[in-house]
Amino acid sequence: MKTLEECYDIIVALNEEAHSMAWDTWMEADRLADEGEEDDDWIRAEELREQASAEQQEYFVDLFEELDEATKEACWKYRKEDENFRMDFDSWYGYDEDEEDE
Repeated sequence: MKTLEECYDIIVALNEEAHSMAWDTWMEADRLADEGEEDDDWIRAEELREQASAEQQEYFVDLFEELDEATKEACWKYRKEDENFRMDFDSWYGYDEDEEDE
């Protein structure tokens, strides 16, 4: 079984890859926030940031689901056992605390 550190490195790498996949939306939000002249531009930038975050989360989930079963099981195990792992994993995966644990 993978160690906590190995699993953490895996989910960090997945999040970085997911961020790269949503990069264009993040950049457009930044561009609007930096260059926008209208109040609506700031609102649109915030909407794009929310969209980028949702895209990144979807990509993270897809990438996580592509992992082999043993790695996914280890990540779920550490999610239950380690608060720091759980906080990061849940924010990137979009895990709803009201849902039952896997």
